[in-house]
Amino acid sequence: MDIELEVIVHYAGETKTMFLDPDRVSFVTINQDIEDGCGLKVAKDCELSFRVDGERDKRILNCDNDVSMMMALGQLSPPLHLFMSTKVVSIERPDEGMPGVVNESLLNILVGDVLEEMDTDGEFEPVDEEEILSDEEEVSLFTHERDLVLVVGQDFKDVETFRLALSHYAIAKRFDRTYLKNESARVTAKCSDVGCPWRIHASRLQDGVTFRIKTLNDKHSCTGKGHDDSRMATSNWAATMIQNWLRHNPKSKICDIIGKIRDDHGVEISYQKAWKAREIAMASIYGSHEEAYNLIPDYADALLASNPGSVIKLKRSIDNSFERLFVCFNGCKGGFMSGCRPFLGVDGCHLAGKYRGCLLTAIALDGNSGLFPVAFAVVEIENGESWQWFFECLNEAIGDIPRLAIMSDGQKGLEGALKRVFPWAEHRLCLQHLFKNYLKKNWGPELEGAFWNITKTFAPIPVERMLKELEQNKPDAYNWFLRNGEGKCWRRSLYNHEIKCNHFTNNCAESFNSKILDVRHLTVYNLVDGIRQKLMTDIFKRHKIGLTWTDPLVPRVMRHLKKEMEKIRSYRVKKSLRLRAEVMHEERTWAVDIETRSCSCNDWQVSGVPCSHAIAALYDFRLPIEDYVHDFYRVDMYRSCYSYPINPLPDKGSWLSLVPKTLNPPHERKAPGRPKKKRQRGTDEDRTGRTVQCKRCKGHGHNRKTCKVPLNRAILDTGRARGRGRGHDSMRGRARGQGYSEGRGASSEGPSTSSTQH
Repeated sequence: MDIELEVIVHYAGETKTMFLDPDRVSFVTINQDIEDGCGLKVAKDCELSFRVDGERDKRILNCDNDVSMMMALGQLSPPLHLFMSTKVVSIERPDEGMPGVVNESLLNILVGDVLEEMDTDGEFEPVDEEEILSDEEEVSLFTHERDLVLVVGQDFKDVETFRLALSHYAIAKRFDRTYLKNESARVTAKCSDVGCPWRIHASRLQDGVTFRIKTLNDKHSCTGKGHDDSRMATSNWAATMIQNWLRHNPKSKICDIIGKIRDDHGVEISYQKAWKAREIAMASIYGSHEEAYNLIPDYADALLASNPGSVIKLKRSIDNSFERLFVCFNGCKGGFMSGCRPFLGVDGCHLAGKYRGCLLTAIALDGNSGLFPVAFAVVEIENGESWQWFFECLNEAIGDIPRLAIMSDGQKGLEGALKRVFPWAEHRLCLQHLFKNYLKKNWGPELEGAFWNITKTFAPIPVERMLKELEQNKPDAYNWFLRNGEGKCWRRSLYNHEIKCNHFTNNCAESFNSKILDVRHLTVYNLVDGIRQKLMTDIFKRHKIGLTWTDPLVPRVMRHLKKEMEKIRSYRVKKSLRLRAEVMHEERTWAVDIETRSCSCNDWQVSGVPCSHAIAALYDFRLPIEDYVHDFYRVDMYRSCYSYPINPLPDKGSWLSLVPKTLNPPHERKAPGRPKKKRQRGTDEDRTGRTVQCKRCKGHGHNRKTCKVPLNRAILDTGRARGRGRGHDSMRGRARGQGYSEGRGASSEGPSTSSTQH
């Protein structure tokens, strides 16, 4: 269903309301839309302008791009105000000797202080009455370049806006301007070329703020400028040009900004200027990092007021500097307690803002294995102290859950903090990270396979047998397992049966960290509020999706059961009393007890979903398989998980206190060198980018100095036969070590008689 935008139309003293479809309105059809929606007759000489709610300036509609911008701004700050006025307001000239009527805007110019204005030559500035515009008409500053105009009588909200418009006009028309007078009350500029008559003068009106163009000679005798880095294309100008574009593309690179300015305005700007423009634009969109910390106290109070039952903790240092912020919404807490398995994946990721810091997260899994964030915190650094503070706040939020499993990557200081706060919880290690440490020992591919056999197998007895064999054949690897797994749950056979979660990696926490990449570089206020909005919309979407499911189990489990049922065709089942059976396949046998919901493979007990052996027994006993899946995977439980909303929050003007609260930014931890925006990937991870090519063997992944590939002397002779000089080949052969491989006295001339094989 299309969402229509409310539009308030102002015309001839009347005000009417209509609704427009943002996807269908255009510059050609908007007049007809006004006539149909408001019943107003739009004259041919009418000009349309608009402004969004809360803004003072109006913008004129000249093309489809302006209409698209109008609808986009209207959706951000509804309602939208649309003004209809005559395009040119002329002065009524009386006959000679007859009293006349003068336009009010002209009267302001004639009797105001502007008559006291003088130009640089000391003479009064003349006013061309026929080029004056009415006060009701304001020309948009930054329309398309072909529509950009400066006219006498044009108003600007302040002197900075006028200077910016003047720079934009000069860049668009390809000339340089020079200020003759540049003050807060008046500005006079001319073309930089000697002898060019172009000149403009503007000054402040009686209100002390608004600027108006008084005189303008818009004729040039110069040839204009090229597409080089114009001195008027300042970082402030570039920031204004890319601000709206950067709002929708916040992760744009500097080269993208340079290309955007070049394509839209035909100006090449330097890398440093583009970088500074991005910083100015981002500060204009999201505010400065320092101002964001002052918003946090009021923002935390607003979150508690709009989401009762939430846990929001703000920790300050002694000098009133920001230190840590913990957030656990009541919607996340209620959903976790009522619909998720008692499993949490915890992880930390570095923030990319000005003051850096780390984001600690606790992520649960719903019945459909979807990410369900429970809590997060912004801390100064990831260490044992910050993890303990995070776990203490988390324990206050969710309480003492009798059964709980927490998986981590084995971060520094996390294990001790977890034991102190959650001593009863099962601490699981991410097997993928454990495997990376295992690979560093270089025990060969055979022991790599043994690692996964030991860690991923559910049945305890086969695992003990494999560990015994490993102790006999490779005692170093066996001791490594004992040393790294001490006090932690590092294999599936040790997983608690009450958790009903067989995940062996911490991908849930890492996936959430990658999901918030677009806000990790923002200010702390926009970071937290961006995460809040993501959580709020995700809960709504999944609640809506859950209402459409008709099966008793979530789709992921239904697909898993169908896949497991394909395996039972070759199974043989021997039934016993009390719903017990033996399931045989090839030379192996498993014992299944349906009443206790257990199988000797231990998969059913750990995951809560019947394994293929249990499915074969259930099918042979003619029992419905869905009834023997744990309640965590039922659609009703899924819907209960997403039945706790995160309530929306109004804009800052609704919750900022009258007496501003101050909170200093954290003490900046500046590491040596250039700040890194991306994390360093491990040696086993895929790396994108240019690979090194060896100039000796033409192989990839190493250079000429580290090349160990033997080369045939015949290759050099073949190259010599293709026209290379003898002396050149001789030198290249010795430089590559070919001449010295046969002794210092070996001659480099003539073909070699040896036949070295690769």
